[in-house]
Formats: sequence, C-alpha cells, structure tokens
Amino acid sequence: MRGEIRKLRLQACSEVVPTAEEVLEVLRGRDDVFIEIEMKAYPSDFYTTEVLEDYCRKLSAAAKSILLPGTYAFTCFNVTTLETMRRVDALAPIGYIMGGALTEEHIATAKRLKCCSVAPSGYKTSKEKVNRAHAEGLTVCLWPAPNKEA
Repeated sequence: MRGEIRKLRLQACSEVVPTAEEVLEVLRGRDDVFIEIEMKAYPSDFYTTEVLEDYCRKLSAAAKSILLPGTYAFTCFNVTTLETMRRVDALAPIGYIMGGALTEEHIATAKRLKCCSVAPSGYKTSKEKVNRAHAEGLTVCLWPAPNKEA
C-alpha cells in the first residue's frame, strides 16, 4: 500500500502524496498543537474487518510513536470504524463526528465507545445538548455547516 501511495501525485502541484507518518512527523515533539486524525476507512468490499483492523493498528502505532500523548485523537463519522479502533487500541483517544445536530443517541454512542469528544454540526446543535455532552465528560468540537436557510 505504501508503494501505491508513493506513486500518487497532488493534482495542484505534482508533489508526492505524503504518508500518514510523514504528515505526523511534522508534529513530532509539539505539545502546542492538537490534531484530529480523521479516519476515512469505512467498512466496504475493500475495508474488510481484517483490513480495517490492520489500518487502525498501524495508524495507532504511528501516532503513538511520533506524537505526544494528549495531542491527538482519532475521529470518524462511522461507528464501526471507531469500534474497530477501540478494539485494537483500548486506550486510543477517539472522537465521534456526526453530520447533524448532537442528539442523546450520539452522546450515548460516544459514551459507549469511551470517546473523548463529539463533533456535531454547529448548524443546529443546541446549547442544551452541548451542556449535556460536557456533563458526560465529552469535549464538543462544533464544525461549521452551510446555512441553507439563509
């Protein structure tokens, strides 16, 4: 897989696509930066259970060997991917991203997965739900969404 990545080029400038390790290496020793490593690996014909587990294991090992503890979290929209990371690394810092407003179900899922954070769209997430997530010990990272009602 690494060899395949090295053959790819960035469209805008023809540079080689960096590996995860190369990106993380830029942050080695930094304690003033927090990075969310968003996993784009979703169960599919390619990402079988075994491939997904291997992906999570390698990504976790890379982060642990390069980044300082407390400076990163693995995040994903997909619960199965987060469950896989939790299974292969019981102590991995993980965050649950959702496409809409934060709900009680999202908070319950995050607690079940032992997430450190939730990341709902700020578009319709209420202050009450943010306070509820905080009461459960979760950091809330709102992300912007286009206001289609404007």
